[in-house]
Amino acid sequence: MLATARNDHRETARAFYRALDESGSTPTLALLLQDYILVNSTGAIPWSNPTFVYYDQQLIDAIQQQLELENVQNSYDHHQLQADYGSALQPLHGGLKFFTYYCGPGNWSADGSTVQNTYFSSIDQCCKHHDECPDTIVHSRDYHRYEDLPYKAQIFTRLRCNCDVEFLRCLQNISTFFSYAVAWIYTKFQSSCFDYEYPVMECTVKRQSQSLSEPDHSSIPGNSNVHPYTIDFAVIQ
Repeated sequence: MLATARNDHRETARAFYRALDESGSTPTLALLLQDYILVNSTGAIPWSNPTFVYYDQQLIDAIQQQLELENVQNSYDHHQLQADYGSALQPLHGGLKFFTYYCGPGNWSADGSTVQNTYFSSIDQCCKHHDECPDTIVHSRDYHRYEDLPYKAQIFTRLRCNCDVEFLRCLQNISTFFSYAVAWIYTKFQSSCFDYEYPVMECTVKRQSQSLSEPDHSSIPGNSNVHPYTIDFAVIQ
């Protein structure tokens, strides 16, 4: 069961803070928190789950206290963060593995199960399902399966767009601070996806009751082409 004692919240928050800031990414963590608060105050669909709202708030309060102790001045804007994502976000991405088996780099489950903690279990299930996406590009040699897709250097696995969209919506349905953190970190790391595009081919059919043929403009998939896309986190929200 999820512990709700104030001290437990603070201890979890301190552990969360230490894990995400293990290599000095405090300004990035401050920006993550700032964006979460902004989404919940101005967004059409807030990331707030009544079941965990008290836990989220205690977690946020404790992280804010930690940031204040560090005397952090949030000097990163989105453009600076995007330009420096490789170094600034690496600790955040790696820190996710301390709370889940499937979120963040690697798979830490010995038997295919997800974590049992009530707060993290649903999030871990989203990450597990995302990891099982059948259409992925892990290495440059994988591009031979998608001949029309232009090569793009990548740090992490590139997935088919519908897998990414399903993943982000899964996290949004949970709507906790940590689910937002996972979605936020992922879209900063991996904003590129790919998908198939099926051209519409015109097919001529002959009606039985008439002697002339006429075009049928119904959609008939031709040979599929693969195209790159960019994930817009704001649209998913």
